[in-house]
Amino acid sequence: MAMNTQQYNSIVYDAVRRCGAITVGGRTAVILNFLLTEDAPGTRIAQHRHAHCEIGTVTAGEVVYTIGGKRYRVCAGETIIIPPNTAHIRTCPKRCRIYGYWIFAGASFREDVPKVVTVPDAQRFISAVAGEIERCGSGYEYSVAHYLSLLLIDILRQYPEAEKTDAAQSRELSRMRDAVRYINEHIRGDLSSAAISRAVGISSRHLNRLFRHAARVTLHRYIHDTKMLAAYIDLMRDKTVTVREIAGRVGCTDISYFAKCMRAFSGRTPSAIRNS
Repeated sequence: MAMNTQQYNSIVYDAVRRCGAITVGGRTAVILNFLLTEDAPGTRIAQHRHAHCEIGTVTAGEVVYTIGGKRYRVCAGETIIIPPNTAHIRTCPKRCRIYGYWIFAGASFREDVPKVVTVPDAQRFISAVAGEIERCGSGYEYSVAHYLSLLLIDILRQYPEAEKTDAAQSRELSRMRDAVRYINEHIRGDLSSAAISRAVGISSRHLNRLFRHAARVTLHRYIHDTKMLAAYIDLMRDKTVTVREIAGRVGCTDISYFAKCMRAFSGRTPSAIRNS
């Protein structure tokens, strides 16, 4: 059965939640979402940035990213890794197919500049995910999570090994993973600093310091962008509800403000995302 991008993204979204944290060479990351985008020739996504690391694997056509005045051409079979808080513009000179995934990673993972790489088994793992989604048989969620985890391992291998962490650093990393997991699981609930710190077992002050130090982003910014990411997914996968309802799911009652935030996060307005 042929499956459109909306159906694909709706199914894979649930499987992503099965993925845990992956550690390779002292570098740890958690995959947050995995989306298929198909853009027509001439498509331009306005400048935007977000708190998560964005990775895009092009499987057809080519994409050009403009970052800091420099152009990064990504052809079929190549992957671009964009650090968090990095403003970028995406243009498509020809019809393209992109598998985009957002990850959370500690400071030890990241480089300061984007990089275009050829990830050895990316195509194979993405094809395996697509096959599982197409069949959607019993236990497909676990199989998809397995292949996405292998894909993330290949991404982490693109970076030199981090310095070995001591016991104190390991505890901090564990708390960060717990906080990220809590935020993802309660994205439409109470995401106050107090609620998250209670769940993790540390003070709000300590939690905020952890995000600034280990994630190089404030807790408030991370929560904001995670809400925008959840809303972005809903706009793509659930076209039966209104934009106002989707904004309300992430606690935004001002539709104009929601549209402004979404454009800053994704480079597209809510209506453009919905019609893509």
